[in-house]
Amino acid sequence: MDRYYFAYGSNMALWVMSEICAEHALVGIAQLPDHRLAFTRYSTGWRGGHSDVVYSPGDFVWGGLFLIGNMCHDALDMNQHYGVGYTSMGVDVNATNGMSYHTITYTVLDKAPREIAPSRFYMDTILEGARELKLPKDYLNYLRSIKVNNSR
Repeated sequence: MDRYYFAYGSNMALWVMSEICAEHALVGIAQLPDHRLAFTRYSTGWRGGHSDVVYSPGDFVWGGLFLIGNMCHDALDMNQHYGVGYTSMGVDVNATNGMSYHTITYTVLDKAPREIAPSRFYMDTILEGARELKLPKDYLNYLRSIKVNNSR
């Protein structure tokens, strides 16, 4: 069964999505209302904070809107360490085509009490995806302003 997936972190980068699963189609870009981007889990692979979306009235997160099949959904669950690191949740996003989509996205299960700075490489990957998707310039500037740690 096909479903929509909202990617907001490194999965926005098309090479990352392609490594996770080949069977996906980019629909466009969308905004998740009343949430903000946060870094609430440490990733040993990325050597720093890993992205999350947390409820925050009035804020929003931009990301990629993908159409995925069952195999891709299963691959995303594995990649996100479903049930251990992340859980999926249903969210409604507003796409730039004027339509609203009910999607799945992932959120951290056991959030750190304080945010963890992401690595430069991780933020560069997020920014690469944001540029590929042509996210709004203000949001790109916001992403560039996020403080990173010294890990590569």
